[in-house]
Order: sequence, then C-alpha cells, then structure tokens
Amino acid sequence: MFILNWIVGSDSAGVFTALSVAVAIAIYFCEKRRIKRDAARIIFLEIESAEFAVDQILRSKSVSAINILPINTWNKYAHYFVGNLDSNELRAIKSFFVTCSFAEEELR
Repeated sequence: MFILNWIVGSDSAGVFTALSVAVAIAIYFCEKRRIKRDAARIIFLEIESAEFAVDQILRSKSVSAINILPINTWNKYAHYFVGNLDSNELRAIKSFFVTCSFAEEELR
C-alpha cells in the first residue's frame, strides 16, 4: 500500500521525471555509440575493398570495370573519430581516401 501511495502521490512526479530523463540520456548515448561503431565498420570495409581493388589492378594489369572507391564514406563519418584518433592517424586515413579518389578519377 505504501508503494501505491508513493506512486500516486505528488512527491513521485519528480522521481518519475528524473527517471525518464535518465532513460532518455542512456538511450541517446547508446545510439551514438552504435552509430559510431557502424561508421567504423563501414570505413574499415571500404578500406579493405579499396585495397582488394588495387591488388586486382596490379595483378591483372587491367583497370576495366574496377571501382577502387565506389563511395567515400570517410567524408561523411570522419567527425565521429576526431576525439579518438590523433592527428597523424586522421591524416593517414584522409590521405588514403584522397589517394583512392584521385586514382579513381585517373582511371576514368
């Protein structure tokens, strides 16, 4: 009976508001972490795909119908990693994507 009175009472409104805010904040941060993890996976897969395409070009000496970098996702997701990577790492990744984009343009 005490719990029912506490839930219905006016004192519980603040508790439920605080609990709702805490849950909303937890959901927000979990979603941000998921988006960042997914972005890292996409960028990693894109780097692997570009490396595989370059290996195919070098082995076959043919560039017909090979896309080195079909989508440059680094430009879209780079802001997620600014706080986690140092400037040299960011510069290396950006340089990789710029070089791949330049090579893609030259092959067309």
